[in-house]
Amino acid sequence: MATIIYFHGFASTGTGPKVDALKSAFPDDVVLAPDLPSDPVDVILTINSIIDKVKNYPLIFVGTSLGGFWANYFGQVYDVPAVLVNPSTRPSQTLAERVNTEVVNYHTGDIIKITAKDIDRFKSLESTIESLYNGALVHLFVAEDDDVINPAVTLENIKYTKFISVTPDGGHRYSEKWNDVIAHMQTILK
Repeated sequence: MATIIYFHGFASTGTGPKVDALKSAFPDDVVLAPDLPSDPVDVILTINSIIDKVKNYPLIFVGTSLGGFWANYFGQVYDVPAVLVNPSTRPSQTLAERVNTEVVNYHTGDIIKITAKDIDRFKSLESTIESLYNGALVHLFVAEDDDVINPAVTLENIKYTKFISVTPDGGHRYSEKWNDVIAHMQTILK
């Protein structure tokens, strides 16, 4: 039995069709999809607390968009596989334009405010990934028609991987291709 931790994207939650599909595809495993706080320090505290309680190994992280960043970060820190789907590789840059603006969480309606301190924290976390980086842990899915995160930048920033799938379609949410991600995760866990 394995533990799969799914990281959702920015201004979202840990519920929805992707999580439901993971739970359906891995009924004998533990699938966790916590609602992540917007503060990077709080995300680390939340996930470390969850991992401290995890008793089912192997452990695998999967994330989309900003969640892909988190899957990569925790994969590198814990030295376990990370499946990244249209990941943000530099949230310090992609979220910089949102500093001190109010963003509404798509599911809850809660207001999220990104601060300059958050951007500095993301820069530090990006450096941590770079210093620990082991491409053998990274399984990357990129859609060339992603209209939120530039796929060329993603491919430039993540050069070394164990697996890579670049498709012409799938969009940012990768919803229509999610079964490809699940099938690949099944091979990782075998």
